[in-house]
Amino acid sequence: MFQDGQIRLCIPDLTLVRLVHLISGMDEDTPECIQSGAVASTMTGYTEWVSTDVPTITIGWDWQIQTSNNQLSLKRLGEPRSNVILQDNIGVDLSQQYADRILSEWVDAMEWKNETLQYLNRRYST
Repeated sequence: MFQDGQIRLCIPDLTLVRLVHLISGMDEDTPECIQSGAVASTMTGYTEWVSTDVPTITIGWDWQIQTSNNQLSLKRLGEPRSNVILQDNIGVDLSQQYADRILSEWVDAMEWKNETLQYLNRRYST
């Protein structure tokens, strides 16, 4: 870790990081509908994950609920946010655009959707 608080990793080291779910929540700033009748609405939220190793890696992203065949699922929206700066094999920081793509692919390969839905169900059920 450097003085800027960021953790620098090369891509092979990133693949060794194991994350655990920290918290997820629903966005509360969804605009209210001013139309009458049934309209499509979108439910969105966020999820945050952390590594179990030191220094602690944090990563979070936004998601949207989707339905298909009466099943709920989540889809990541936008790029993940993290305290990781990815580097090439000789220690040079990768471009933000390339690093965002790698982090997005890493998140999309994780089994985060079901765990996040289960957490939300426990958190918001009455």
